[in-house]
Amino acid sequence: MTTDTEQTPGSAPPIPTNEPTSGGKAMWIVLGCAALVIILMRMVLGGAQALAPLPVITTVPDFVLTDQTQNEFGSKELRGRPWIASFIYSTCPGPCPMVVQRLGDIKERLSNDPRLLIVSITVDPEGDTPAVLEAYGRTHSIDPERWRLLTGDYNYVLNLVQKNFYLPIAENEGADPKLIAEMGPITHSTKLVLVDAQLQIRGYYDSNNANELKALTAAMKRLIEAGTS
Repeated sequence: MTTDTEQTPGSAPPIPTNEPTSGGKAMWIVLGCAALVIILMRMVLGGAQALAPLPVITTVPDFVLTDQTQNEFGSKELRGRPWIASFIYSTCPGPCPMVVQRLGDIKERLSNDPRLLIVSITVDPEGDTPAVLEAYGRTHSIDPERWRLLTGDYNYVLNLVQKNFYLPIAENEGADPKLIAEMGPITHSTKLVLVDAQLQIRGYYDSNNANELKALTAAMKRLIEAGTS
């Protein structure tokens, strides 16, 4: 008499099977569950990283300028809604039209959301009177209700841009005429600045960088959807 594990003389050896044992099944279940947990954790952590709070860099102080409709416009009107600030001037030959085009692209990406507000402050306030800015706005199809072109006293604007937005302005006196013809008589930043409803600067974005423009669009959408946050 033999046991189930004994082999009688002359009999064929037992045929091995590929069926996993109960211990093997348990191991595969554990591994499968572990892999699922890792995938879910990556999804959750990746989403959390994508929605990380925007930094608060500084706060723009109260200011008052004049828009293209010859009305006062400033922090009082801006408080309570997010906006994008840019810095241009009407006779700028190259960089400024590019900035205006990029801002128009952002409007389209946000499906022309009426809550989107753009503020362009001239860096040539002596030349850019409200009437000049109004003509500039018509040339570039700028809606004054959703896109304000602002001007004011030269020293006031210079102080606002340099000491509160922390961006440079310089006149190209004595520069190569070819450079002036290409870049214009005034050197200034082409950065776009995201400002929230509390006048807090939340980010600077390079208008020449497609990835940064996408990031700005996404950040602006978040601020718009959050309302006053």
